[in-house]
Amino acid sequence: NDVCRALTESYPQDPELWNAYAENLSWKDTTRQQAMEIYYNLATSVDPAHQDTYIHQLEQVLEWHVPSVAYMPTYQKLQTLMTNNKNLQLGMARAYANSPEHHEDAVSSYQKLTELYPGDETIKGEWAALNSGNAENRGESLKTLAAMIEKSPEDTSLRTQYGRLLSYDRQYGKSVKQFNWVLAKDPKNREALIGKGHALLWANKLHAAKDVLTDAREIYPGDVEVLMAL
Repeated sequence: NDVCRALTESYPQDPELWNAYAENLSWKDTTRQQAMEIYYNLATSVDPAHQDTYIHQLEQVLEWHVPSVAYMPTYQKLQTLMTNNKNLQLGMARAYANSPEHHEDAVSSYQKLTELYPGDETIKGEWAALNSGNAENRGESLKTLAAMIEKSPEDTSLRTQYGRLLSYDRQYGKSVKQFNWVLAKDPKNREALIGKGHALLWANKLHAAKDVLTDAREIYPGDVEVLMAL
């Protein structure tokens, strides 16, 4: 890194040197933000003729880095270069999710992502984890999920997330209704079967819970979560 830095200082307009320096920096998480800044400068001022190449390299670094709100100034710069880029938007959402004081920003970011990429299971899973992870913000998450279901009433994944979150909030009757809706559409839906079983169990409806979870075990005989619930 010291050699690369010295060379770039001697030849500040040489894109190949800067590119090599950025690539070297990108291998360590502690210097990836610096790598992003260099790729941004290459794409926008030093070598804009090869902007697509630098955007591709930025996408790779975004996949490798550990998102943090410390990256926000860099993310905001990159937004001007990579409008509506999935990796960038997901990095920002994850950064907010990793910072409890930015919970509202995380919710709005993941809400936008689920609308833009409704079939992305990774995004849906992270959105569900965000909803279930913080009891203090659960009310807002429930409102957000309810609004999303109004827009996409046929989305079974949203309904299972909503049902699970309702059960965490001890609204067991409403939770079971969501799972029943999903199971009417998809009787073998794993998340709905397990979610309904848990909701009934926590509501102290032990026989009903056992029936649902027994059905789930027959469909998914090796599922650890089902076996643990039984």
